[in-house]
Amino acid sequence: MSPVPMQKVMRAALGTGLVIARTPADVALTVLGQDRGTGARARIALDRVDAGVRELVARVTGDDELRIDAARRQFAADKREQAADLRDHGDARAADGRRRATKTRERAAAKRTTRDATAAKRSRAAERREQEAAASREEQATRAQLRVVKERDAALAEREDALRTKDEAARLREAARRVKQERKEHV
Repeated sequence: MSPVPMQKVMRAALGTGLVIARTPADVALTVLGQDRGTGARARIALDRVDAGVRELVARVTGDDELRIDAARRQFAADKREQAADLRDHGDARAADGRRRATKTRERAAAKRTTRDATAAKRSRAAERREQEAAASREEQATRAQLRVVKERDAALAEREDALRTKDEAARLREAARRVKQERKEHV
């Protein structure tokens, strides 16, 4: 077996120590389900501290491999932060889109309500006009029937007058004839 270089041992000890040191925070973030927003930012901050500690130890010990690992971790944290920024921006745009869609639906519902109320108002007005027209037609029909009845009454009254006049004329002719007859008989 070949001896393990001291730098490898130090890197392994540093890695184990950092894992142990950040485990409570990692567990808390996992349990709380903080994969987005503040939780994601906290996890990125932990990754940056981890990369910073590795960078500091690499400078102190002169371990180039550890410095490369620290730079790689810092780059990965930067990329995760960019991704978090993009996610946050996307979430904000999605929330804004949902708000706009909700407002659009609310405006559409208000327009439908207004349109329905206007249609109901127009329908009631049309029904009222129809009822008024029907009442007017009925009143006109009643007036026409009343005129017909009055005209019949007037015609009947005229006929009765004419019959009375005719009867009176017939009675007077009969009376005149009798008087004439009586004169002839007396002469």
